[in-house]
Amino acid sequence: MDCAVADRDGELTLFVHHENRGESSIRIVSQDSSGKKITVPAKSLARIVQEEGYDHIDAMKLDVEGAEDVILEPYLRAAPESLWPKAILIEEAPQRWGIDLIALLKSRGYKEVLRTRQNLVLERA
Repeated sequence: MDCAVADRDGELTLFVHHENRGESSIRIVSQDSSGKKITVPAKSLARIVQEEGYDHIDAMKLDVEGAEDVILEPYLRAAPESLWPKAILIEEAPQRWGIDLIALLKSRGYKEVLRTRQNLVLERA
C-alpha cells in the first residue's frame, strides 16, 4: 500500500509544492500557497517496520522535508532497541522541527559521525 510515513496510522494532509515535488511534505515547508493539499493514507514507521517483518535495521535515510522529528521521535519511543537503526542519515532542518531531534538522538546513544552542508550521519554503537 502506498502511504506517507508519519507519527501515526490514519490519514493526513500532504502539502504538494507546485514547482518542486521533492519539497512536498506533511509539514508546510514553503510560504508558497499555490501548491495542492491532498489527503493521503499514513502509517507510523513502527507499523511499517513491523509489517515488513524486519528484525534489525542497519541504516535508515530520511529526507522528509522537515518531518524527521515527527517520524523518528515516536518510532524511538515505540520500537524495541533491537529495531533502532545502527546508522541514520537525515537532512538537518532544526528550524522545521518541533523538538531538538539531534539532542534526542544523542540521548539514545547516537553519535554524529559525518556532517555535510545539509545532511547528518549518526551512528549507534
